[in-house]
Amino acid sequence: MKYKLKIFRSLKDQRQGALTLGYPLPKNILMFFPNVADGGVVHTKGMSESLFVVFLDKNFSMINYQVLAPNQMVMMPLETVHMVEFPVPSQIPAEGFEFLREYA
Repeated sequence: MKYKLKIFRSLKDQRQGALTLGYPLPKNILMFFPNVADGGVVHTKGMSESLFVVFLDKNFSMINYQVLAPNQMVMMPLETVHMVEFPVPSQIPAEGFEFLREYA
Protein backbone atom coordinates (compact mmCIF):
# COMPACT_ATOMS: atom_id res chain seq x y z
CA MET A 1 0.00 0.00 0.00
CA LYS A 2 1.29 3.47 -0.84
CA TYR A 3 0.89 5.77 2.14
CA LYS A 4 0.20 9.50 2.25
CA LEU A 5 2.56 10.93 4.87
CA LYS A 6 1.41 13.52 7.41
CA ILE A 7 4.12 14.84 9.74
CA PHE A 8 3.34 16.31 13.17
CA ARG A 9 6.46 18.22 14.29
CA SER A 10 5.35 20.75 16.89
CA LEU A 11 4.21 19.74 20.36
CA LYS A 12 0.82 21.35 19.66
CA ASP A 13 0.38 19.36 16.43
CA GLN A 14 1.54 16.17 18.12
CA ARG A 15 -1.02 16.60 20.90
CA GLN A 16 -3.89 16.98 18.41
CA GLY A 17 -2.59 14.41 15.90
CA ALA A 18 -5.25 12.50 14.01
CA LEU A 19 -8.02 14.72 15.36
CA THR A 20 -6.89 17.41 12.89
CA LEU A 21 -7.53 15.16 9.88
CA GLY A 22 -11.29 14.65 10.16
CA TYR A 23 -13.27 11.43 9.90
CA PRO A 24 -13.19 8.95 8.52
CA LEU A 25 -9.42 8.94 8.34
CA PRO A 26 -8.04 8.24 4.87
CA LYS A 27 -7.13 4.54 4.79
CA ASN A 28 -3.73 5.32 3.27
CA ILE A 29 -2.65 7.96 5.81
CA LEU A 30 0.54 7.41 7.78
CA MET A 31 1.04 9.91 10.60
CA PHE A 32 4.63 10.49 11.69
CA PHE A 33 5.53 12.06 15.04
CA PRO A 34 9.30 12.73 15.03
CA ASN A 35 11.24 13.40 18.23
CA VAL A 36 8.38 12.79 20.64
CA ALA A 37 8.56 13.70 24.33
CA ASP A 38 10.32 11.04 26.39
CA GLY A 39 7.92 8.98 28.48
CA GLY A 40 4.85 10.51 26.86
CA VAL A 41 1.31 9.22 26.64
CA VAL A 42 -0.57 8.30 23.47
CA HIS A 43 -4.35 8.49 23.47
CA THR A 44 -7.33 8.15 21.18
CA LYS A 45 -9.58 10.39 23.26
CA GLY A 46 -12.30 11.91 21.09
CA MET A 47 -11.65 9.54 18.19
CA SER A 48 -14.15 7.24 16.55
CA GLU A 49 -11.62 4.89 14.93
CA SER A 50 -8.94 2.53 16.16
CA LEU A 51 -5.30 3.24 15.34
CA PHE A 52 -2.14 1.20 14.97
CA VAL A 53 0.51 2.97 17.05
CA VAL A 54 4.13 2.03 16.37
CA PHE A 55 6.95 3.10 18.68
CA LEU A 56 10.37 3.58 17.07
CA ASP A 57 13.83 4.02 18.58
CA LYS A 58 16.50 6.47 17.41
CA ASN A 59 17.46 4.07 14.59
CA PHE A 60 13.85 3.83 13.36
CA SER A 61 13.63 0.22 14.53
CA MET A 62 10.29 -0.86 15.93
CA ILE A 63 10.28 -1.17 19.72
CA ASN A 64 6.65 -2.14 20.08
CA TYR A 65 3.25 -1.55 18.55
CA GLN A 66 -0.27 -1.49 19.84
CA VAL A 67 -3.78 -1.15 18.49
CA LEU A 68 -5.64 1.56 20.38
CA ALA A 69 -9.43 1.56 20.29
CA PRO A 70 -11.25 4.88 20.66
CA ASN A 71 -10.79 6.54 24.05
CA GLN A 72 -7.80 4.43 25.13
CA MET A 73 -4.47 5.59 26.51
CA VAL A 74 -1.01 3.99 26.66
CA MET A 75 2.43 5.07 27.88
CA MET A 76 5.21 5.16 25.31
CA PRO A 77 8.07 2.74 25.96
CA LEU A 78 11.00 4.67 27.46
CA GLU A 79 13.25 4.11 24.41
CA THR A 80 10.72 5.77 22.08
CA VAL A 81 12.13 8.60 19.97
CA HIS A 82 9.65 8.60 17.08
CA MET A 83 6.11 7.35 16.67
CA VAL A 84 3.89 6.36 13.74
CA GLU A 85 0.11 6.01 13.67
CA PHE A 86 -2.17 4.71 10.95
CA PRO A 87 -5.79 3.56 10.73
CA VAL A 88 -6.99 0.04 11.40
CA PRO A 89 -7.27 -2.04 9.27
CA SER A 90 -3.84 -1.47 7.79
CA GLN A 91 -0.58 -3.33 7.87
CA ILE A 92 2.82 -2.36 9.14
CA PRO A 93 4.82 -1.54 6.01
CA ALA A 94 6.92 -4.56 4.98
CA GLU A 95 9.89 -2.27 4.34
CA GLY A 96 9.76 -0.95 7.91
CA PHE A 97 10.14 2.71 8.79
CA GLU A 98 13.69 3.53 7.66
CA PHE A 99 12.25 5.74 4.90
CA LEU A 100 11.12 8.21 7.61
CA ARG A 101 14.74 9.18 8.44
CA GLU A 102 14.66 11.98 5.88
CA TYR A 103 11.66 13.58 7.59
CA ALA A 104 12.92 13.49 11.20
